Amino acid sequence: MDRTSQANRRFCVPVANQGMKASRSSRQTQKFDILLSPGIDLLVLDGAPLELAGRVALYGRLVFEADPRTRVVWEATTRKIYLDELPRITKAHQEFADAVRRGR
Repeated sequence: MDRTSQANRRFCVPVANQGMKASRSSRQTQKFDILLSPGIDLLVLDGAPLELAGRVALYGRLVFEADPRTRVVWEATTRKIYLDELPRITKAHQEFADAVRRGR
C-alpha cells in the first residue's frame, strides 16, 4: 500500500495553525510513513496525553474521515474522559504554578 493510501485511511483535523491530527487506522502508521507539505506537523493521537487528545477532540476541525464510526467513538470517549478529568488537570496546573511562584 502506498503512503497516500495509508494517510487516507485516517481522518485529520488541524490542532494548531499548521498542525494536523490523525486518528487510528488498522495499521500503526508512523509519522515518517506519510508525505506532508513543509510546515505541516502530524500528531498521531493514539498514544497522546489526555490533556492534548481532549483539546483536539473538543476543538479540532474535521478535514477528512474514512471511518465515521471509529471517529465518533474516539471523540465521544476522549471528550467524556477529558471533561471528567479537567478539574483535576486544572488544579494540578494551578498547584504547579503556585509552587513555582514560591520557588519550590
